[in-house]
Formats: sequence, C-alpha cells, structure tokens
Amino acid sequence: MFGTIELPIWFVVIAVVFAAIAALERALTPSVRWFSRRWMEPV
Repeated sequence: MFGTIELPIWFVVIAVVFAAIAALERALTPSVRWFSRRWMEPV
C-alpha cells in the first residue's frame, strides 16, 4: 500500500503543462472579461 509509484516522465510533463494552462486560464479569465466589456461598451 505504501510502495513507490513510478510514472513516465512524458506523463508528468503533460500533467504539468495542463495544470499550468488551467491555472493561467483561471487567473486571466476575469481580466479578459473586464477588458472585453470595457472595449464593447462604446459599441
């Protein structure tokens, strides 16, 4: 139950890339929404 789990390095890299994309999306979505709303108001 407490044995070592081995993961391929490519799996770890893909997981880190997806986690970074998710974090950036979570952080940038409110500012992009605010910017687009400000840009669309005059239109």
